[in-house]
Amino acid sequence: MQNDPVQDLQIAGGEQDESAAAILVYGRDDRLLETRRWVLERAGLKVRTTTELSDVEQILATEPIVLFALCHTLSPEESDASLLKAHALRPQMKNLVLTANTPLGSLGSREEVVSAFEGPRTLLAAVERLLAAATLDLPVSQG
Repeated sequence: MQNDPVQDLQIAGGEQDESAAAILVYGRDDRLLETRRWVLERAGLKVRTTTELSDVEQILATEPIVLFALCHTLSPEESDASLLKAHALRPQMKNLVLTANTPLGSLGSREEVVSAFEGPRTLLAAVERLLAAATLDLPVSQG
């Protein structure tokens, strides 16, 4: 019998609260977005995904998104444009940038950068740190 790699990874009790604030994941690869959605939902989080910048703007303007995650499949220009939109619409919102390169740490108090290839535990740990920081409205610390 094979172990589920995210079976023991639970955030906020592991059950989705439909009224809870959500995470928005933006990227170019539908299959990868669905995999990330599945991992995060298995941890009890509400997740939205999109492949379109226009959807990012609409969702951030109308839905209770507390964390914005950018996939490594975006070009640097797409990542920059989406972060500018996010900062304009939600100045205090936390952002997670998944990179194909070595993680760079934190871009500021609202962003954290992690390698997209470190697996679901690293993704969930980063999400948990950012959600905790968003709840407390404190700067993100690596650790």
